[in-house]
Amino acid sequence: MDDDREKITEYSSLFTLERKRNNFAQRVEGIINDLADAHSSILKASQIYELDVYSSTMIQKAEELMKAIAELKQNFILNDFKSIGEEAKTEEKKMRDLTKRTDVELSKLKREVNTALEELEQSFYKSYSQQLLKK
Repeated sequence: MDDDREKITEYSSLFTLERKRNNFAQRVEGIINDLADAHSSILKASQIYELDVYSSTMIQKAEELMKAIAELKQNFILNDFKSIGEEAKTEEKKMRDLTKRTDVELSKLKREVNTALEELEQSFYKSYSQQLLKK
């Protein structure tokens, strides 16, 4: 059951990542097309004003492209699911091992406390019975 949930979660994450990748690819393609159009317009421009406008457009599109690349880098770093999954499995194993060691130590402590309580109980009753005999 847990294995199925893990697979569903993994597939959902992969689907979301694929959808983001497709949206990103479309966005980048649009920016590149706008950049190419602006470049073509600059080459065709004959007046200084038009050259300035098209140059501004080209700069804006280049900045958008740089932002998109930065976003892609960030998404790659944050959404590296395979290494995150491996790291989570390693941490889970460490926690399971720690839990087992803790359980063993707690069992030992429980036995020691029970033994000490039995000794204290015997000592108490022995002491109490001696006091009753003295009266």
